[in-house]
Amino acid sequence: STWDKPQYFWMVKFGRQLELNVVPEWYHHYVNYEKLKAIITKVTHSHAKAVEMAIEQNKSYVPSNDETALINQFYHFLEIELDKVNRFFALQIGMASETLRVLEESVKSDHHHTHHTHHAHSPQHDEEEGHPMQISSATASVDYLPLKEVPEQLDTHSVHSQSSHHHHHHPHHMPLSTQIEQFHRVLSDLREYREMNYEAFRKAIKKLVKNTQSNPSDRGDQFMANVQQSPFWKSTQIQEISNRVLQLYVSHIWRGDSVSAKHSLEHNSRQLVEFRREVIWKQMVKTQTKEASISLKGETTWIVK
Repeated sequence: STWDKPQYFWMVKFGRQLELNVVPEWYHHYVNYEKLKAIITKVTHSHAKAVEMAIEQNKSYVPSNDETALINQFYHFLEIELDKVNRFFALQIGMASETLRVLEESVKSDHHHTHHTHHAHSPQHDEEEGHPMQISSATASVDYLPLKEVPEQLDTHSVHSQSSHHHHHHPHHMPLSTQIEQFHRVLSDLREYREMNYEAFRKAIKKLVKNTQSNPSDRGDQFMANVQQSPFWKSTQIQEISNRVLQLYVSHIWRGDSVSAKHSLEHNSRQLVEFRREVIWKQMVKTQTKEASISLKGETTWIVK
């Protein structure tokens, strides 16, 4: 979705877009675009030297051993990053499936109680003004899985067995409406995570091919074909879970009013994005600017643009 992006977002370079768009708590689980760009810069320099030497000697260009080694390093690192993204995505989907199960059980067990009380006052409406209530910055901070709890090895069974021990997405002390809203925001973030990582792979390969024009793009095409077949990109589970969450929200919280329910969820998501932009992202940019000004004094600084 593009509604939550500021107007300048699509005019800035992809590296900057990625920085602005990360879920802060998931920062280390995105494609390391900075490192890929650093490798591409080295390949570009090596390629330019090889081309220059070929012209001087009046020979046809042949990639140097150095250039070939760097390109191999680039694709090897892409494979590592793809594995990282797939594993983190699988973990989050496992947790999301468990969260949905708990929420659906809560709705069933709570059904008789809410049937008698819900008509008196919907938790999502202000009785006097009749519009969705605004969330505070306190409720805007969604809980995510701590980074240290992401396992090294991951399979489907371990995802589901682990997720049953975590309750980050559905703390029972919260009203059901708040639990559903927070869970919806996590699912939105997971969709965005998926799209930004796909774009990072695509942009990195495009940049490598463009900067080393003599190299065929077959290897890049093959890698992107693998990305398109990979679990994080092929998965339809986010949409399936999102649809069931929306059904819960419409039927249980909004009594069948799907238009207002969708508006409320979008309203809450928009406020979270604004909260991140004002507080978390600005702090990240300030920190990175400070680090960049310090590291500029050194010799090996790679600035992502």
